[in-house]
Amino acid sequence: MVEIKNFKKAYSKAIQNGYAAIFAGAGLSKASGFVDWNELLDDLAKEIKLDVKKENDLVEVAQYYCNEKQSRNEINERILNRFVTDSQENESIKILSELPIHTFWTTNYDKIIENTIENKTNLLPSIIYNSQNLVKINENKKYKVFKMNGSISDSRSMVVTSNDYSNYKKSQCVLIEFFKRELILKSFLFIGYSFKDNLVLSCLDEIKDCFPNLDHFHYRIDVTNEKHKTYQKIEKEYFEKNYNIRTIYVDSFEQIDTLINMIYKKFKSKNI
Repeated sequence: MVEIKNFKKAYSKAIQNGYAAIFAGAGLSKASGFVDWNELLDDLAKEIKLDVKKENDLVEVAQYYCNEKQSRNEINERILNRFVTDSQENESIKILSELPIHTFWTTNYDKIIENTIENKTNLLPSIIYNSQNLVKINENKKYKVFKMNGSISDSRSMVVTSNDYSNYKKSQCVLIEFFKRELILKSFLFIGYSFKDNLVLSCLDEIKDCFPNLDHFHYRIDVTNEKHKTYQKIEKEYFEKNYNIRTIYVDSFEQIDTLINMIYKKFKSKNI
C-alpha cells in the first residue's frame, strides 16, 4: 500500500535525523492489560446509576462521581487500584524502545512506557508529569517521558474530572507551551490516542495560526472501521488539512505491532 510505504519512508527519516517523537494514548497501554478510559469509569458510573456507554463526555462522569461522593480521594484510590496488577510486556513499546526515539509523550497514568525503557535499555528515563517537573528535568538522561495527564506515582497530579480539565491550561501552562515547541520541532507518531480530549488539537490550532506555512507532518495510526469508511475518509482529510496529521489505517489492533516492526526494520536496514 502506497500510504504505508510513504509513511515508513518519512518516519524512518525522522528517526534517522533525530526529530521523531511518540504520543501514546490509552489504546497502547490496553495491550499490556490495562483498562481504557471507558472501562476505567464503568464501575464508577454504575455506582451513581449512569450508563457510561450513553455518556458522550466521560470526564463529566468522573466529575459526577466526585460530586456524589463528595471526595476526590476516593476516585483517586479507585483508579490506582485498577493499575496495581502486573502489566504484560507490550510489543509496540518494546520495539519503540529499541529505536533511537528518546521523547515519549502520553496521556496515560500508568508506568508501562518508562518501565519498558528501563527494562530494555537499563537506563532510567526522566519523568515529567507537570509544569513544576520541567524545572528539575534531567537533561543528562537520554530518555524523557512526558505524562500530560499525571502519573499514578503522584495521585494528586492525575487529570480526571471536568474541573481538572477546566483548570489544566492554567495549572500546566508551562508544560503545554513546552509541548507546542515539541510539536513544531518534531514529527509525532500518535498511537492509541483518540484525540477526543482536544488537548493536542488545540495546541496544533495555535501553532497553525502562528506558522501557517509549517509543512512537516505528524502521523496517527487507526483501525479501519468497515461500517464507517465514508466517515473515516472525511476524518482523514480533516486531520491532514487542518492539523498536518496524516492517518495510517490498519485492519486490526494487532497490525499496529506489525507496522511498528516494519518501521524498525526499515530504520535498521538503513543503518547496516
